[in-house]
Amino acid sequence: MGQQLYYYYDQARKMGGLRAQIKLSSLMRLSAATAAHMGDSPEQLQRCRSAFSRLQQEFR
Repeated sequence: MGQQLYYYYDQARKMGGLRAQIKLSSLMRLSAATAAHMGDSPEQLQRCRSAFSRLQQEFR
């Protein structure tokens, strides 16, 4: 399951609430619910790390 992917969605929520989580979903083109149930592929994790870095710049 997508535990590592979902971790980033959870961190986004903690950082900026629902707005940040929605922004991450938009950047990833992947909902948190989908991320929680799909596998943690290296490609998806890299995309998520990159999107999360952009999100951190916006919400900090």
